[in-house]
Amino acid sequence: MTFASISKHHKHKKVKLAVLKFYKVDDNGKIKRLKKECPAPECGAGVFMATHFDRHYCGKCHVTYKFQSEGN
Repeated sequence: MTFASISKHHKHKKVKLAVLKFYKVDDNGKIKRLKKECPAPECGAGVFMATHFDRHYCGKCHVTYKFQSEGN
């Protein structure tokens, strides 16, 4: 009889300056958010939504916005 080995936990990899992927500074010095923020009141500003191929999704409050399909 064989037993499966105990699976190891994945170690979280810290990415330095990863926050720079969420914002862009234009020529006038204004800051632009590159990702959509969650409009739900429990999340507030600063909680970004994940962008998938067919939807935006908030990992904190689980709100999902589907994109309009051209067939409908």
